[in-house]
Amino acid sequence: MPRREEWPPRIHPHRPSGRDRVRWRGRDYYLGSIGSGASRQAYVELIARLSKERQAVENSSGLTIAQVIAHWLVHAKEEYSPEEQENYYYAIAPLAQLYGQTQAESFTPLDLRRVQSHMSKTLARSLVNRRIARIKTLFRWAEMERLVSVGTYHALLALSPLLRPRQGLKEGRKVKPAEGWRVMRAAMWGCYDTLRLHLLLMWYTGARPSEISRMTPQQIERSSDIWFYRPAKHKTAWRGKQRTIYLGPHCVELLRARIDDIDPDGLIVPNWDGGPFNRRTLYVALRRACRRAGVDPFSPYSIRHAVASRLVPAVGLDAARAALGHAGLSMTDHYAQASQNILGCNAARKEG
Repeated sequence: MPRREEWPPRIHPHRPSGRDRVRWRGRDYYLGSIGSGASRQAYVELIARLSKERQAVENSSGLTIAQVIAHWLVHAKEEYSPEEQENYYYAIAPLAQLYGQTQAESFTPLDLRRVQSHMSKTLARSLVNRRIARIKTLFRWAEMERLVSVGTYHALLALSPLLRPRQGLKEGRKVKPAEGWRVMRAAMWGCYDTLRLHLLLMWYTGARPSEISRMTPQQIERSSDIWFYRPAKHKTAWRGKQRTIYLGPHCVELLRARIDDIDPDGLIVPNWDGGPFNRRTLYVALRRACRRAGVDPFSPYSIRHAVASRLVPAVGLDAARAALGHAGLSMTDHYAQASQNILGCNAARKEG
């Protein structure tokens, strides 16, 4: 049985640092020098602060995990994009299914491991790791909002991600770059007008599918021969970063014939119902286009991979990073490896 929680927590001298220390719910709080008056004063202030936090937790200790999730969903609608909200919905669904009526206070790393095992029966290892990380993020927010006790989130960090190799785990399929002739054939022979424009803009810019889906005329600066598209919402907007997508001559030619007939805040490439494409509708529309064009299907993100692999050997890492909107060179360098493989194979065909 776990030891009974002692309140108030005692002061213990920490000899290596020469300071007094208080441990509360798995977390260490360091005070002043051992036995000093400053240490006692810091202890009194710490106990007053912890007492308030403890009282707030006791007032909300009756919340179940389903109720915590309900609070978090309100927060998610304000903070996350629709695509990221969808990612969280999939992540928390098994949590709600297995532990929805469990007290949030009693949720432990062993319970989270059961959720992890439940996911790994049907999902790839990398996807399971991403979804478990999102569940941990949910508890971090709940702890910050005092919906669960201090230390709940840090306890869940004890659960390690699934590492390979491990028997019985599924590995996700790596996204391969789409072949250019397939993209063009699908665009020319399998797509209706707006889907064709969406596909070609992705092919010429390497932009993320969601960035093209939300493109409006008022977000495009048309002051030079190169147009600049600055989406209001994008993958790294929550970090305060600005995203610029550079529209060259091919894109300008495609957009000029259409952009003046659209309201400033209207979508340039709307879905069939007038709204933006989401991940699912774009994927389904693209598969149907490939079927009509008679080519093997490819995913929207494989177009971005293809553009990245094409840009790195053509313009270099730094220019490719700017065009693709990567925060650092590490992801761009991943595509550089793919392009190096292509160049190596071409050299082997000629000289090997």
